[in-house]
Amino acid sequence: MLRKAVRARGQGKRARLYLDALSGNRPISEPLLASDLTAWLELGRYFVDEVDKLYLANPSLEFYHVTMLADEGLLYDRESYVPLSALKKKVHNSFKKKLGVEGLAVIECQVLTNWPQQARGRTLLIHVHALIWFDTRRMPCGLTNTEGGIINALPSRTWSSAFGARPISATRITKERGNPAFWAAYIMKCPHKAKRRKPLSKKHPNDWCEYKLAPVSREEGYRPEFALRIYELRTHLGLFDPIVGVGDGAVMKRRCETRIRHWNKKIRRYRRPAMRIFNLTAFRRRIKKTRQKYYAEFFVA
Repeated sequence: MLRKAVRARGQGKRARLYLDALSGNRPISEPLLASDLTAWLELGRYFVDEVDKLYLANPSLEFYHVTMLADEGLLYDRESYVPLSALKKKVHNSFKKKLGVEGLAVIECQVLTNWPQQARGRTLLIHVHALIWFDTRRMPCGLTNTEGGIINALPSRTWSSAFGARPISATRITKERGNPAFWAAYIMKCPHKAKRRKPLSKKHPNDWCEYKLAPVSREEGYRPEFALRIYELRTHLGLFDPIVGVGDGAVMKRRCETRIRHWNKKIRRYRRPAMRIFNLTAFRRRIKKTRQKYYAEFFVA
């Protein structure tokens, strides 16, 4: 899909070569970026390994998968300001101060295709997927080990949804729902599909409190230029920028950083020579030149 979007903008072989370098199909002499999909996949394997070791060594741990939405994360695709630091601070405060749990969180960006539909462009939905855990023998104060207890303990003013979906959802990870390592792999996935707002109930399609997010494939209207816009955002982020670790999760993150840097320096570049540094800003402008007056350069704060 990314290659198709680049070709549609009249870019030649060099642009596709640069895209291959940014996506990790060949090494590049740049700092590791979140756009490096090969490195992101390898990093996901390391996180899965860390979570699996934690789960096997501590049978008294209770794991939950949590998804959180914030109004700051609703951006039009023609906007440029991305409040990444504010979202990471919210995640850290919610888990450490409000819940008193440990965990790993990944800030993900996807396209919301059918909101707001007011000639403002599509919406980029920046949200949080997290894997949290706590010891059932030492429960955090005021927390009950139920899905409702997790949701009620999180501050409702901090996490909100302007388009009607539930801002917080929690899933208790049991044997029927898979190993925590599987959910660690899930939160590290790349956004390969868009989202569409759909009513939960056909009887009340206009009830703004009853909306859910359903995946949208390329055949259902997920256009290549939207995928390219999200990928452009990832070129502005370091490989570890979208990841937040709390407690043992922060220790896991540091260990995985060490392992991925060793992999990039000693293994990947040894197998294939690294591509020389190129002007990344000029490349971004070139691949979106047909819509340059609409698509401003991202500013991540």
